[in-house]
Amino acid sequence: MALQVAEVLGTAGENHATLAAAVELIHASLYLHYHVHEETGGRQGPDAALAGLGNAANVLLGDLFYTAAFRAIVDLKDHRIARILSDATTAIAEAEVLDLQTPACAECDAARYINNIRGKTGKLFEATAQCSAILSKADASTEQALAVYGLHLGTAYYVRQ
Repeated sequence: MALQVAEVLGTAGENHATLAAAVELIHASLYLHYHVHEETGGRQGPDAALAGLGNAANVLLGDLFYTAAFRAIVDLKDHRIARILSDATTAIAEAEVLDLQTPACAECDAARYINNIRGKTGKLFEATAQCSAILSKADASTEQALAVYGLHLGTAYYVRQ
């Protein structure tokens, strides 16, 4: 998403690649943390290898990815980008906790299911698109439009899986 926005705006560069890498590290961190329960028979995921690492290794590796992501974000030298990604990561983690407590079921409650996805995958796409627009020095309306596009694309991306 970061690189696509930069390409559309004609501003792709090293900072966009750094942003893309940071977002992928955040995604990998959240993914590892999300699958902690596999070892105890909780959530079942597509990657049996994660269960083989064990919960402690999943958490520590996820933490390592997360801190590496924010080290890269600091290198971008933009407090606004750091705030947006920090807020997005917090919102995603909150949505994950809510999902653990009461998993959303598409067949049971479509509105809650979509809202849950919007709070996780949609939020990460939204923040990525917005941050890429900021790096591209897009005007405020373009930045906002790309953030909304990212939110909807991220939500649709997850639902189609």
